[in-house]
Amino acid sequence: MGLNILMILLYFIAAYIAGSIPSGYIITKLLSNKDIRDSGSGGTGATNVSRHLGIAYGLLTVVLDALKGVIPLIIGRYVLSNSVADQYVLCGIAFFSIFGHIYPLFLRFKGGKGVATFIGVMLFLLPLETAFFLLLYVMLLLVFRYSSLASVISITSYPGVILLLSDSSSRFSPYLILSVLLAIIIVYNHRENIVRLIDKTEPRISFKE
Repeated sequence: MGLNILMILLYFIAAYIAGSIPSGYIITKLLSNKDIRDSGSGGTGATNVSRHLGIAYGLLTVVLDALKGVIPLIIGRYVLSNSVADQYVLCGIAFFSIFGHIYPLFLRFKGGKGVATFIGVMLFLLPLETAFFLLLYVMLLLVFRYSSLASVISITSYPGVILLLSDSSSRFSPYLILSVLLAIIIVYNHRENIVRLIDKTEPRISFKE
């Protein structure tokens, strides 16, 4: 279909609203009647939910947060073509899904760090590159047991992975631009974690239930 500015804006708004659904907040509220933002790091993401409710509910949060990004992309890919212009629209949908997770409309713009939704959208858009990302993330998490450290290093490495695995004609693809923008915004939202890592006060992940 041809691109229509109004339709593109509607796609982006819908993606932002979907991303704003606070999975971790809802799970914690239902199970403990507490506001997850009052615990731990104050975020609504999987790491904070894991610390509060256990790994199982943290993993459930990961899945739901990833789906918030994937479902709008599935709809977008069904409606859009595979032209470069429409690829930019898909990347816009991905960006606003993650932006909604970090700055959710329903929680006064205070949400999670965006990593799980990042994994969902990039796994949908670039499965091979995201497999490398996940491998690096898991290795760093198992070795150092800092979710924030694993996230920051893996996400900042992601544009390099795209460059390594792409041919010269696609070096400046919409997906590369998206990965750089997401790396900047997600690392920025880990700034307090980075300070705690430097100060050696960042809590480690426990793999015990």
